[in-house]
Formats: sequence, structure tokens, C-alpha cells
Amino acid sequence: MRRMEIVSQHMEEANYVYAFVRTAHMQLFRLYLEHLNEIVDRHSIEDLTMSHESFLQESEGRKFAPLCFTQVCLPIIRLLYLLGKKFKDFIYEDTFQETVLKVDTLTSKWIDECQGEHSVLDSTLCFQTMRDEIKRLYKMLRRGERDIQAGAALRKAGKQIHGPDPEPWDVLEVGIPGRAVLKDGSVGPRHDNDRADIADIQLLPTTEECLSREPPLLPGNFPFHNNAHWLPPGPERWLDNQGNLAAGRLRDANVDYNVYSIVEIDMPLKHTFRRDERGDSPRFFERHGLCVDVRLKQPSVADLTGRAELSEQQSRKHLWEKTGRLPFHGMVALVTYMDGKLQMVFCQIVERDLERLVEDVVEVALQPFETRDFAVLAQWRLSASLKSNQERNRLRMLLLEFNNVFLVAYEPVLRTLQSIHPAIMPFLEYLAPETPQTPGESRMEPPIYCLADEFSFDLSSVIRTYPGTVNGGPSQLLLRPDQQNSREECEAALVRYSTLEHDQAKALVHALSSRVACIQGLPGSGKSFIGSMLTRIIVEAKVSPVLVVCYTNHALDQFLCHLLDVGITRLVRIGGQCKEPRLEKFNLNSLPKSVQRYELKLLYEELDRNADAIASILEELNAKTRRPTWQSLKWFLETNYPDIYDYFAERYAELYEDDDGNWEVAGCHDILDYWIRGNDIDAPQSIWQYRGHGPNIWMWSLARRRDALTEWVNATRSASIEELVRAQETYLSTMKKIKIVKDQADVNVLECAHIIGMTTTGAAKNQQKITAVAPPVVICEEAGEVLEAQVMACLSPACQQLVLIGDHKQLRPHIATYNLSVESAIGERFALDKSLFERLVAPSSGLPFWMLTEQHRMRPQISQLIRMLFYPEVRDARETLEYPPVLGVDKNVFFVNHNHPEDVASAVLGASVRSHSNEYEVAYIVSTLRYLLQQGYHTSDIAILTPYIGQLMKLRSALRGEFVLELNELDQVQIQRTFDVGNAMVAGDDEDDSIDEGTWNENHAKLGATKKELSGVIRAATIDNFQGEEATIILASLVRSNTNVHGRGGIGFLKTPNRINVLLSRAKHGLILVGHGDLLRAKSPLWQQVLDQLHSEECYGNGLPLHCQRHPDYQRIATNPSSFALLAPDGGCLRPCGQRLARCGHACPKLCHVDQPSHTTIYCTQPCPRLQPDCEHVCPRVCGDFCGRCKVPVGTIVLPCGHAYSNARCFEAKRPSKLRCSVLVDKTVPMCGHVQRVNCSTVSVKCTRPCGVVLPCGHACSRKVS
Repeated sequence: MRRMEIVSQHMEEANYVYAFVRTAHMQLFRLYLEHLNEIVDRHSIEDLTMSHESFLQESEGRKFAPLCFTQVCLPIIRLLYLLGKKFKDFIYEDTFQETVLKVDTLTSKWIDECQGEHSVLDSTLCFQTMRDEIKRLYKMLRRGERDIQAGAALRKAGKQIHGPDPEPWDVLEVGIPGRAVLKDGSVGPRHDNDRADIADIQLLPTTEECLSREPPLLPGNFPFHNNAHWLPPGPERWLDNQGNLAAGRLRDANVDYNVYSIVEIDMPLKHTFRRDERGDSPRFFERHGLCVDVRLKQPSVADLTGRAELSEQQSRKHLWEKTGRLPFHGMVALVTYMDGKLQMVFCQIVERDLERLVEDVVEVALQPFETRDFAVLAQWRLSASLKSNQERNRLRMLLLEFNNVFLVAYEPVLRTLQSIHPAIMPFLEYLAPETPQTPGESRMEPPIYCLADEFSFDLSSVIRTYPGTVNGGPSQLLLRPDQQNSREECEAALVRYSTLEHDQAKALVHALSSRVACIQGLPGSGKSFIGSMLTRIIVEAKVSPVLVVCYTNHALDQFLCHLLDVGITRLVRIGGQCKEPRLEKFNLNSLPKSVQRYELKLLYEELDRNADAIASILEELNAKTRRPTWQSLKWFLETNYPDIYDYFAERYAELYEDDDGNWEVAGCHDILDYWIRGNDIDAPQSIWQYRGHGPNIWMWSLARRRDALTEWVNATRSASIEELVRAQETYLSTMKKIKIVKDQADVNVLECAHIIGMTTTGAAKNQQKITAVAPPVVICEEAGEVLEAQVMACLSPACQQLVLIGDHKQLRPHIATYNLSVESAIGERFALDKSLFERLVAPSSGLPFWMLTEQHRMRPQISQLIRMLFYPEVRDARETLEYPPVLGVDKNVFFVNHNHPEDVASAVLGASVRSHSNEYEVAYIVSTLRYLLQQGYHTSDIAILTPYIGQLMKLRSALRGEFVLELNELDQVQIQRTFDVGNAMVAGDDEDDSIDEGTWNENHAKLGATKKELSGVIRAATIDNFQGEEATIILASLVRSNTNVHGRGGIGFLKTPNRINVLLSRAKHGLILVGHGDLLRAKSPLWQQVLDQLHSEECYGNGLPLHCQRHPDYQRIATNPSSFALLAPDGGCLRPCGQRLARCGHACPKLCHVDQPSHTTIYCTQPCPRLQPDCEHVCPRVCGDFCGRCKVPVGTIVLPCGHAYSNARCFEAKRPSKLRCSVLVDKTVPMCGHVQRVNCSTVSVKCTRPCGVVLPCGHACSRKVS
């Protein structure tokens, strides 16, 4: 028997036991409370009615003797919880309430009065576990009370809705899902997806919901405001609020879409495997089951790219390869208006072949999110196939592609929220309190695992391992999280003996000691460093696995690499978007697993049978698109209309099986065709006499016959469609079983890991695995960018510690719906993009948090900007005071002001969203970049930031035409080796020159250089995608520029404080901003403060102030992009360089330049002053070329053979033995004795005369001797 069947059987048996207990619970709990009261009163769990000997003799294994008080209480407490969880009405019963209260009272009494009398098995951890379990029961109890109160309120509200003067009730002012006052005055749901319980809400909007004119009903994101939600404060309200807002986010994001006209749809079965022609992998499996192939009209060129200069084929390629339209796993909707009814089906793209996207007809494969929607699509297809060509041409079917919806990213989050039971969520007393908290009121308890006897964290590794730590510290540093003295001692020791400053030490110690810890790290304060250190200490304490969650794959890779650096290697990364080669072998898909192969084999065989069933039904359904026949309807009529079937069967026998042959039916295929044509209507009535079998179909008129046939055909098609849907559901069910088996293999791997790393989306998608592994600790990096719902989806019931590391003053969570964001006047009440981190660090939460205030990134001139605007407490680390100035620029921070208008907003990537760009700023930024690279900076030192994707695309396009020549140390070593090899060579022909010691040639020097396109080596990104990163120098293009500064035009993203914060805090040494300063001043008070500060320091102007590194008195201002090339063509100034070249001593012929300070690659054009060795002839070449061999003519010389060699050159006269003598002489061939006339230098002489030997045939041999 397979594992799942065994599990299912055991679950049924267990539920049967629980149901039996449920029927007798009153007597059970009454007796239990009586005995528990007796135990507590006499301070002993010993059974006085039976000795140990008699217990062992008489129990026969059927009795249980508890060894400690925990064993007396904890099983019953958990039984109460399970009964309340499994039976929905149990929590409303008086017995439940009485039992919970009594157990709580007696347990507290035992713990308080029996100090010193406890069993050694009753540890502090055991008692704390009991307290936590009782808290869960109280949450259930309160939920039951609130449900009863809310029900009463609903009934009261329902009675008062139509009253003349309804009694106000604050809780219901926001509206109640499913009980709205409609425009016609009635009370009820606004549409078919308007439900009170989020578990009942369909995630994707229904057709009725999309067409509803009723305004959407969303709760306000305020935990304790009466008018914000219809539920009272607490876990249920918290969960309902986040679920409804997340679902509302999905619905409202559907307003931005692209429209495609559908040419044809088909419903194929995708259950095959294909051989990979590239040979990278042997097979590619395609297991989707039933799919929908949609063929679309190719959109016009203008609609695709907006680039008229491209050909149609180029535009198509640009669209489908660059713009990301119709992406894999993208969300679309199929819309049709048929038979007076509009219908909409949401689907996911499951196949996208680029080769098919550039054809005249675009083809993609879809799969509906709801399996039942296959019935709608099948009916569409059948109806279209049965209509005439004229009717089919009038039938309009559209595909809507939603640009801002990537359902695969947050559909798992919504599913998880729907499946969460509020009572089992951890940390509810901190995350969803029922009453408002005041600052400092909440006392943070240590994690439950810390309550075990003698538990401690060893902080010695912080002192010993990390570089720069102070010697002489304690050999062992232990932290007892539950002891205040221990925490204070460890803080002091870390500050004294490690590299940690006070804020970092405090944050580390208190995060280890708290169930919910929030660490706010200012830009450059070392958040990731503290996070990796915290994770290492927890793992070394034998607490694992630790779930590490980050918002982006880049941040996750960085964090896991930090852990590898400190020696943690038992880690598993989940997700396929890893860009770090070091982590490839730690990916879950790369690790060996033990899979139940036999079980998988059986399941795949079952899946094949499911696929065969679908194929059979499809074949049958396709046949029903053709003209109905007797064979296609015979089974249906025999089953559903036996009387009618009998009439057909009898006439069939009479017409087609008559041996006399008196009847011949011409032009009819079968009996059904004969009947529907009405060929029998003119026949003698005596032939079709009534035989008493019910309705005589042969007496029906032709119109009635056609109506009946239509009804029968529709019934058979509907039955086949329903059967098809059931077959697909069975197929998907088998796929889920396969996934469960594979997931179990993954769980086995994860349980052995110390660290499990994934993104927030991955955590939601793998929620079942997380629950199975039950990680006791969850650490969330970039917590300020993570939606509250995403954090909730990461928490399993077994989680004992949550650590959030981030900064809410930097970027907020990204949502596609502006009207739900804090920045929107409408969305301020919803605040969907307010993270859990931001909510918990607010004073209203009452929770403590720790801030890292010393920044190690920015020079003080840069950090003062964010200190002035956002962080008055920020401090500069010592190393930031020692940064060198930016080379070639007068100011380390500068704002280049201009008034060149921005470009007309244009569509980006073929979407309906329009972005902004500024061609002038593109040119200025690229010129500045080229100038800085000439100062000696590496491409990795500089990054370009902009708030708009449109500007980013233009910047990257401009960088594609710019190149940089890099010559690194390894290249120079290789070049020197080239010269060494050349010096050892002696060439024999005129064109080869030996390389003499001390010579240099520019062309050969470039052999070690690398020519790189700037678009591939310069980091260019939007502000939103650069959080968490840094660069030595930041160039920022702010884009927005309008001639009417005080007009209605705005500055868009640039007014957002969070983005301003990120933009100003990425640079280490230098920050150069390019924008329209007057516009920024007028539209943003924050920018006004920044620009006023820069203006006061003379760091604001109409051009970047430049100076020459070699001639500091040469100062100019680059007022436009061309100024850089005119004022500093080679990065210096317009003066001659003049520096002596190390190889020859001539003055450098170039203009002043600061790159190549050694001048080793500079080509000297002066006449060569060197004399050739051994001959003292002057070299005739220019200085930068190789001298090579001396080619001065020396006249006629005598060769070793005695012949004269005329017009000899100097290098030939030095080595006459290497020359070839061309004088003709007679030489004898040794083999035959013939004489040949050849060059004197010829060593091997071949005879060219015929052989002449007489052959046996009598003829002379004509072959040559040699």
C-alpha cells in the first residue's frame, strides 16, 4: 500500500477517535477536572490508591502513570485545542470555556505553590510550553466570543438598514462583505465574489465582479480604528485585513492591459516528452494536461515598439525578445460576447515559443486558473464551430494581457493567507494585539528554545573570528537570553573586545534574546554583517534549521555568501534565479535526494491513464463538432430516452434490414438523417402506425424534430464537457500527488540543513515544505521592502523566533496599484505598502527595536544630506573621514543644474504605462562617465542611477556605442612575456624583426588590453533596483524638467522621500546629480533642503567644475556634454603632457592626460636615437617602433662557400652562414651518378633525368630517377 493511502487511512481512524471523544467530552472533562483539582490540592501526582507493584501487575499496558505534572496537563490541553480546531462549534460551548478556565487556574496554582516540589522532568521550558498552549486556547475562546458578538451585530444591522433612523455602530461603518446596501435599496452581496470570510473569496475576480458597478469594499489598514474594519481588533481582523487588501491589489492591478484579437482557439492535451535537439538534456517533459492553444493576430508595428525606423520583422523580434510581452506564467484573460452574454476566463501562460511569436499569427498555450473554466472554453469552441462563416466572422473573441500582474509571485501568498487559522499563528500577542500598546509597555520574551535548562549562546566566535578584533578578550563569552545581567555583560564585552560598535553589539544581543526582533539599519551601517553574525551564533547553538528570507534573489545570494564566508556550509538555497556561482552546488535542485521511485512510477502510470482518458474524451468531443449521426446519439437515447430509442431501432430494422428490398432510402446516411430530413412525412400513415411506446417521434413535425435534435446534441456535448473537466481535475490531482512525493524528498534534505534560504515569494510557494520542516527561527532581510502578507506566509506554527532586518525609511514594498499605497491620498487609509517592519518599529506598536546608527559607507559630505532629511542620529565611522577626493572634479558632491526639457513621455516595452526620459541628461551623464574613466577609475567604481525605466533604456542604448580599453596587471605581465619570447627569436626572412631589449610598441602593448562596451561593464539601474548596493561614485540622472516650473507638471517618483533617501545614500566617495534644480525646489520641500545645502557649500551650478590632476591651476566648468571633449580631450587639460617617456626619454607627444601615468603604452613618434648593437649604425625608424635588425646596405660580401653575395645588408653580413647562395653549380646525384645544375645552397639534390632501365617487356623505364 502506498504511503499516501496509509496516511489517509490513519487520518480517518484518528478523526474517528476524535469524533468519539467529542460525543463524550462533557463527562470526560468533568472527571478530569475533579482529579486535577485533587492533585493540585495535595501537591502530588502520585496515585495513592495503587502501589507501583500492583500498577505493573494489573495495568497490563493499558494504564498510564504520569511522571511529572506536565504529563498530567499538556495532553489534555492539546486535546482541547485539537477538538476546537476540528469541530467548528466546539469553541462556542460552555464546557469548553469552563474547562479552559479551570485548567488555567489549576495549572497556575501548581506552578506557584509547588516550587521545590516539582519533578526534575518539570523544567521551566515545560511550564512555558503549557502557558503558551493555554494562551492558544484563550485565543480560540475570544474568537468564539467575537463571532457571537459580530453575529448579533449583523442581525441588529440587518433590522435597522431600512429604518428611518438607524442606530450608529462604529464597527460597521466601513461596510460588511456580503451585506451591502445596493443601489436598488436591497441588502445583499455586491457580486458573486463578495463574501465575509477571506477563505471563501475567489482570488481572481469573477465575470460578475468585473462587471459590477458597486464600488469595491476594502478595509482600512488601521489595527485599532473602529471605522476601519467591521471586525474588532485581533488576529481575525489582522488576517482578514491583509487578505482582502492583497486580493484588492490583484483586482485593481487589472486596469493596465494589452488587447489581442483571437483568430482561433484549440484545446489540445499536453502530456508528452520531447528530445532536446541541442543535446543539453536528454528529454523535456511537458505535463500540463488539458490546455488552450490560442492563435492571435500579430499587433501592428507602431503598437509594438513605437519605433517606426524598424522593419516589421525587426519590430516583432524587438517586441517578443525585449519587451517581455506575453511572458511565461503571465496572467491573461479570454473575453467573448456570445449569445448575448459576456464571459471572462483568467488563464496563465504555460508555453511561449519565440519562433511562433514573430509569425503573422501569434500562438501561445494557456491554462485556466480554475479547472471548471475549461467548460466555458469548450462551450465557446463548440459554439463557434457550429456557426456559419458569416456568424463566426461577427463573433469577437479577445485576449487581455495584464501588464502589472504576475500572479505566480503573489498567488501563493494569497492562498497561504486563506489557509491560515488565526489561532495557530505564532507571535500573535506582538503582531496582532487586541488592545493598543504604549511605547515600552510590551515586554519581549526570549524564544521558547532559550528556556531550556542551561541554554546559552556562545559569543566567543564574534571575538575570535572576525578580522580586526581586539586581543586579550575572554576565552568564552556566554549569553543567557533570559537574564538581564548576562545581556548587559555581553554587550560590554563585545564593544570592548570585538570590532562591533555599541549599537551593533546591543542589536546583536537583544535580537538573540527576543521572540520578535526588529533591527533598523541605516544606509551603510552593516545590516547584512549583523544578520550573518546573528545567524551564525544561532546555528552554533544547535538551533536549526534557520529560514533566511529576502525580498530579492540578489540580496539572498549576498546573505548566503556571507554565511559561507564565516564557515556555514550546511545550507540549502531554494529557487532557480541564483546568479552566484558559489551557491550553485547548494541549490535544492542540485543536491542528491532519496525519492520513492516505485511510488513515483505508479503515480506516473496513473497520470498516463488520466491523459489517455482526456484524449479519449477530446476525440469524442471533437466528433461532436460535426453533423450528428445515429451512432453518436444511439447510446445517449438508449440511456436517457429508451422509448424514443425503441422507435428509432424498429424503423432502422424495417428500412435497412428488409430482405424483400421494397424500400430504398436515397441520399440518407442513417436512420437519424432520414428522420431529421422528414422523408417519412409523406408516407402512408398505416406504415407508421402507433404501437403504444409513448411519444411517437414519427408523428412529429419537421420543426419539432429539429428542436429535439438540438436539445439531444446539446445534452450530449454538455455531458462530454463535464466529463472532460472531471478528467482534467483527476489529472491535476495526480500531479499534486506526484508533487507531494517529490516534496517529501525535498523535506528530507531540508531537515538536515542548518540554513534554508529563499525569497519571500519562494517561501509562500513552499509553505507546505516550511510547515513540514518547522524551522524554529525565521530571519527576514530587506524587511522594509516586504509586504506584511509575505512575512505572514513565511511563518509556520512551529516558529519560535522572528528577526526582521531592514529600514522602513528606504524603499517600501512594491505594489502595482498606486491607489492602495501610502503615497496616494486615496490609498493612505489602506497603506498596503506599509511593511510589517514599519508597523512594528512605530511607537504605537509598543515593541522595542534596535537601530544601527554608525554608517561605514558615505563620506561626511554625503551622509550630512540624509542626516538632515531622515536620520538625525546617524554617525560617521572613522574610515569615512579618510576617503580621497574625487579625481578630476573640484567637488565631491555636486548638483549640475539645467533647464533642458524632458522628452515627450512614451510607451515603454510596448506596455500602456508611459515613462519619462531626457536626452540631454543622457548625453551629459555619458560624457561625465567617460571623463571619470579617464581619471583612472575602474568601471566597477561607477554606477548610474535614474528613477525611470525609460531613461535607463536610453542610457544603456547610449553606452552601447561607448568603449573602454582596460589594461590590468595580468595583461602587463602577459605583454612582458611576449617581449621575452620575441627577444629569443631569430627570424630568417625580411618581414620578421627580432624584438630588442628595451623597445616598446603600442600595437603590441594592446595585445594585453581588453576592449569592453560600457553597456556591459557599467552598472546602470533604476533607484528601486539599487537598494542594498553601493558604488564609489554615483552619477544620477533625475530626468524631470519642465519650462513652467510653477505649472501643473510634477516630478513623479522624485518627490517620494524613500526614493530620495536611497538615491542620496548609495555613493561612497562622490555623488554627481544632474537635473532641473528650480523644478525640484518648487515641487518638493525635501529637494529644496538638499539644494539649499549644496548651494551654501558651492556644490550647485550650471556645469560640473573640472580640474587637471597634473596642472591643478587649470580649472574649467563643463556646461554641456561636449565641454568634456573640448576642455579635457584625454581627461587632463589642453596643455601638452611633456612628461619624459621611460623607454626613450622623449617628451610625451599627447595632450595632458592622467591615465597611463607610467607612459609604458605611449607611442613615441620621434626619430629613433638608438644605435644598432655591434655595428653602431643609426636606427632609421621612429622611436616607438622596434629597431629590429639593421638593414643598412654594406655592399658585396663573400659567403662561406666562396661565392660573392651582392647588396648585402648589415644584419646579413653579421651572419653569412645563415644566407642562401643562389649561384648555379654542378652537383652529382649519389644514387645514380647523374650531374644536376642547382643553387649552391641546395643540400639535397634530386635527379630529374629518366631512369632508362630496360624493363622485362623490352621497353625503357620513363620514370625519373629520384
